[in-house]
Amino acid sequence: LSSHFLITYLIPKLRRGMQVVFTKEELTSDDKLNKSAYQVWEDRTFPFHYEKRFTLLEGGIVQSGVQEIVKIANKYSDKPLNKINVLDIGSGRGEYSREMSKFFGEIIGVEPYEDVYKFCLEHTPKKYKNLSFSNTRVEDFQSKRKFNLIVMLTVFEHMPNPKKSFDNIFKLLKKNGIVYLTSPNKYW
Repeated sequence: LSSHFLITYLIPKLRRGMQVVFTKEELTSDDKLNKSAYQVWEDRTFPFHYEKRFTLLEGGIVQSGVQEIVKIANKYSDKPLNKINVLDIGSGRGEYSREMSKFFGEIIGVEPYEDVYKFCLEHTPKKYKNLSFSNTRVEDFQSKRKFNLIVMLTVFEHMPNPKKSFDNIFKLLKKNGIVYLTSPNKYW
């Protein structure tokens, strides 16, 4: 365990697990998804609870992760970065949202845990004009806006109802929008 911690501390990129990137394309009537093909997930309570004390991640870890997101956005989007609006699902303490706000247009962070959400608001300076946060679960998040990029960093494993969450995620995603998600790996 100590060696795994040391390795991931020295090489932050190893903290990332699987990375999945996909885009939403317009579906024709022949391509409509068959609802019966989905596994129906039972609604569960959140299995994970944050402690009351929070610490912010080191800048190098956050910067490294955001640089990956920037590379993916440049590769798969035809829009300039400052015109891309981002939905950061499971934004946690806001470190990644704040870092992404340096590159992208509008950023909205969605965080379901109230204590973490409050911590995030307290530690986000007013200078971040293109950044806002919402205290809700992604399956309940509503917006008239559609997003060019939806980011989920090690969130999938915490979703109590992934089917319902992804149904809403796809409603919030613009045509040719990008979903970027990661999940933990064995080193983390």
